[in-house]
This record gives sequence, structure tokens and C-alpha cells, in this order.
Amino acid sequence: MAIHGRKGSILGVGIGPVAVDVADLDAKDVVMSVDGRAAGATANFLKFIEASPVGGYIDHFTEDMTASGSGELRLKLTLPLERIEATRVDGRYRFIANQVVPDPDMPPLTDVNGEIHFTGERLEGQKIRAAMLGMPLTLDIAPAGDGNVAIKTSGNLSVRSLAQQFDHPVLGHFSGTAPWSGTVKVRKKTAELRLESSLQGIASSLPEPFNKAANDVMPLVIERKQGPVPGRDLTSLSLGDALKMQLVRRHEGGKTTIERGVVAVGVAPRLPERGVALAMQGKRLDIDYWRRLLAGDGKGDAALPLSQVDLRCDELVFSGHSIAGLRLAATRSGGLWRADIKSRDASGNLEWDGQGAGRVSGHLAHLALHDVASAKAPSVDNPDEMPAVDLVVDRFSLQGKEMGALKLKAENAKDGYWNARFDMRNDDASLEGSGRWRPSETAADTRIEFKLAAKSVEKLLTRMGYPEAVKRGTASLEGALSWKGMPTAIDYPSLDGNLKFEAGGGQFNRLEPGVGRLLGVLSLQSLPRRLTLDFRDVFSEGFAFDSIAGQAVVSRGVMETKNLKIAGPAAKVLMAGSVNLVNETQNLMVRVQPEIGETVATGVLLAHP
Repeated sequence: MAIHGRKGSILGVGIGPVAVDVADLDAKDVVMSVDGRAAGATANFLKFIEASPVGGYIDHFTEDMTASGSGELRLKLTLPLERIEATRVDGRYRFIANQVVPDPDMPPLTDVNGEIHFTGERLEGQKIRAAMLGMPLTLDIAPAGDGNVAIKTSGNLSVRSLAQQFDHPVLGHFSGTAPWSGTVKVRKKTAELRLESSLQGIASSLPEPFNKAANDVMPLVIERKQGPVPGRDLTSLSLGDALKMQLVRRHEGGKTTIERGVVAVGVAPRLPERGVALAMQGKRLDIDYWRRLLAGDGKGDAALPLSQVDLRCDELVFSGHSIAGLRLAATRSGGLWRADIKSRDASGNLEWDGQGAGRVSGHLAHLALHDVASAKAPSVDNPDEMPAVDLVVDRFSLQGKEMGALKLKAENAKDGYWNARFDMRNDDASLEGSGRWRPSETAADTRIEFKLAAKSVEKLLTRMGYPEAVKRGTASLEGALSWKGMPTAIDYPSLDGNLKFEAGGGQFNRLEPGVGRLLGVLSLQSLPRRLTLDFRDVFSEGFAFDSIAGQAVVSRGVMETKNLKIAGPAAKVLMAGSVNLVNETQNLMVRVQPEIGETVATGVLLAHP
């Protein structure tokens, strides 16, 4: 029997010509042979292969594949009609400029051109050309024994091509090209893969431990193996000695869930019994830098659901400050993180609630912050909302200066502002007040009201790093200020507000040249000098005061006063004028009226520094 078909279709695939032949219908073992060709969309061919007996013969290798583009099929079948299970298949499929997604974990293969040959026992193909992430590669498919199929692939990893595919600032810190190779072993719809590259040829300007010169070798290895439990796999990634990652994933109902895992930077990985752990150890961790640099991924915990953190570093940098010798251990329960902190600069407990804009609270026995020059990185937009804060610090230090006990509370208001209240106290002074900040990329706005009361001006200034500037004295300073921008950096061109200052019972001590030199000691013994307008000793010796009182108005960075009065046993001083905080210039009129005895005054000095 012979049947010849010129044209037809099955499952959307155009078929023809097809020849069906039975050499002997009366034979004891009747054998039918089929020899045909087909052409059409690759996606339809995949459906055709899966719906036909061929799908079973190749262990449904193509069932989960998706493809676009067209191709050509040449298929030969030998079917013993009495022993249909002994059917033999011999097929060749040629891809023509296809896009194929062979595995959900891998990027799609584009511009696929080449031919695969399959039988009931084997699947093979040589020098199949394709591109992945815009970079060319080649694939060779061959049997690997025991029914396995091995796919070997190789290509070049180009940073420029990656940057064209992914618009992420981290890629701006890499340059160059490096070769890579990979192997995928497939059996019964399960695949194990290994991708590796020495990264020789690629340079990195990232901080340690991820920086490297182009000629340096930093082996990158990505592996995925089937786990001992069905439906699980173990995915691992290593980047030299810098980074190790292991993830146990569960595949169920078309979804992939991370059951447990570990990400280790600078330490050996230890896979936890449950959850995902992050372990880091190094010399310096700049959170400001990495937060800005990684702000573009937008995945956060959804991509890697962390439940444990073990952080050890010689220096931690955040918000422009640093903490030395940090050891942090944190665990998550639901949406709440609890952390224990131990270091030379900080110790205590913190909690982070991730609901809404978030909330950080805790009690620290001590906290010492030091300014640092943070590494440059891409800027990030201001957040729409800031987290709420409820923090108590028993001993707070800033730039090596002991500031005392600190209480800080803040929350988001309905009008878009972040409202805060602060209270800081030590043996010498107290500072309390409130502030409002509207976080916005284009219309950030900061407002603050405060009151400072100093029981000892001398000790307070010594604490702040200005020893011997003033002796004794009490003082109070209160005011309200506002400016455009963040609370941590005053924008002087937009600074507005008012200040009120009072002080008493102190003495300026040998102040530097400038306006302060007018505040000198005027003694009866130096009266002849005053009559000749010689005030040199006045300018250099300091000035005792009984009281100081005055107010100032600030507008667009210019501070103006009309009534600053200083009264002392040696002289009275009246000051009026302005100080330009933007240009660092001043235009002041100072009137010094020396006191002689209790009733006689002589000498008037008008100065315009």
C-alpha cells in the first residue's frame, strides 16, 4: 500500500509532501513507514511534537518550551503495526531566526538558526547559532548516556551588550568582555545546568571585595542541580571568594518558591534549616553607596525573602556617618525584624516593622557617629514617605563629642510631612524641639523649632570642640528656621526664620580677629589709649559680660539684627547689621561704649568690618 499526500495541516502545521508505505500487508510483521515534511510556526511544531507519539519518545523534552518564528521538519517513522511500542522515529528540525525559551530560569535565546536531529533514543545538534542578552553563542546537543541529553554552549559576556539590555547603574562600574561556557544536562524534563566564566577581561570599580582589574581572574560559577526531594532543586552561585549563594527552591503548580537559602559575602556559606540567611564580613560596608547603587532593581524581599542577617564589619557607613567594629545579628518574624547590635560605637536593640512606610524603634546604650566621605554612587529620588521612628539613646556621641541622652520620635502626617520631636540632654545643656520635613525630589521642605538652654556655656562649648572660647556663663537660644531640602544639609540660599539669644555671667576669652576682637577688657589703666582711639589690647584680651540679648531675622540666607546688646563691667556694646551666610560676608555696625567707674563713659567706636 502506498499513500502520497501533497498538502495538508495538523495542529496549524502545514504538511506535505508525505509518503506512507506498507510493503506487504500480508506479512507476519506488518511495518508501515512514514516519510514527510512540514513547515510552519515553531510554536505549532512544539504542539505537534507533544501531541504525537514523538513527545513520549523524547521524554516530553519540548513540553515546557515556548518559541516564536518558523522552521522546517523532516520526519521518518517506522511503525510495526503489531508492535506499535517498537516504533522508531527519525526527525530533523531546522530553526530559522527563532526565539526560544528552553527553560523558565534562563533568558530567551534569540535569532536561533540551526538543525536538531532526534530519534526515539537520542537528541543531537551541532553548531546551532543563537544570541542571548544580545550576545552571540553556539550550542552543541549530544547524548550523555543513560538517556541524558547534554547541551554545551559557549559565548562572550560583553558588559556593553548587557548595559543595552538592562538599564541599571551597577553596570556602569563594569567594563570589558570575557568568555563563558555552560553545560545543561536534561533527563525526563529535568535539567541540571552549570555556567562558568573566569571574568578575565572584565574590570570592576565596585568596592571590595567586588573590585578587580581586567586581567584578574574572579571565577563566576552558576549551578542548578536536582534536590534529593522531588520537585526541589539546589541553585548556587559563587564569585571567587567574595560571594557564595545557595538556594533550595520548590516547584509546584507552575510556581517557584524559595524554601531556604544563604547569601554569604566574605565568609563560608552555612545553609539554615529554614528561611534565607545573609552573612557578611568585611572591612567596610557603605550602606549609602549600595542603597543608591541598587535602588534600580525594585525587587527587595520579594526576590530574596531574607529571614536572618549576620553582619560583621570593621566600619559601617550609613547616612554619611560611620560605626566602627560592628556586629549585628537580626531575625525576622512575619514583617518584624529584631536586631542586636554590639560594637565599639553602638550597642543595644532595634526593631524594624516593614508595614506601610515602616517603623524603626529601639533602645541603645550608646551610639557614636563619625562623619565620612561616602563613595560616589548614582543619586536616588527622595522617598515619598519616611519610616516612623521611636528611638532612645542613653549616651549619644557625634564626631567624638559627647552629646548626652537622646530621644527621637517621628511619624508621617497626612499632609505629606514627616513630623519629628527631639530631646537631647547632658550635664551642661538641654536641646529640645520639633521639626517637619516634606520628602520630595523637586519640593523638599524642612522646618524646625528648637530651644537650647545651657547651664554652663564654658562646658558646653568645650564639649562641642571649642575649649577656652568662653569662661563661665549661662545662655539660651531659641528659634524657628526653614529651608528647601533635607534636614541633614541646610540650604543657605533658601534659609528663613528667626532667632532669639540671651546669655549672662560669662567672659569671652582671647577671641580670634574679627568682630569678636571688639569685645576686650577695658580697664582704667588703659584709658589714655582709648582717648587716642588705640583699642589693640581691647581686641586681644577678651571681654567679660553681665548679659547678652538680641534677636535676628533670617531671610534667604541673610541674617539681620538691629538690637544685639552686650553689657559688661568694662563696656556696653550695641550691634546692628547683617551676615550673609551664602557668600560668607558681613556688614555690621558695632558701637563700643567703655565704662569708667560707674558713671563716666568715654570713647565711641563705630566699625564696619
